[in-house]
Amino acid sequence: MKETIIEVRSLERTYRKGPKALDGVDLDVERGVRFALLGPNGAGKSTLTRILCTLSKADAGTVRICGIPSSAGSVAVPLLPELVPVGAPLRGGAGNPATRRSGPC
Repeated sequence: MKETIIEVRSLERTYRKGPKALDGVDLDVERGVRFALLGPNGAGKSTLTRILCTLSKADAGTVRICGIPSSAGSVAVPLLPELVPVGAPLRGGAGNPATRRSGPC
């Protein structure tokens, strides 16, 4: 069984003067898996990313980063740079920092 790094359950977010940006989003990202968030304008990509990085709050649902509940001001936020290092190569292999274990996660 693979280790889940990012776990999202029933995530919802509605803006005051706008549409529902996220409606019951469920997502699991396992260690070592490359993940891309694609979709048309207005699909909720930026909203989901902002919630994962704790820059915005969800109206409902849960987010866990390496098993740690994540919310605004969460201790899980410092783990995110270790999950997606800046400048990580887009090819696999043992030397790829994106697939190498480091830190608590």
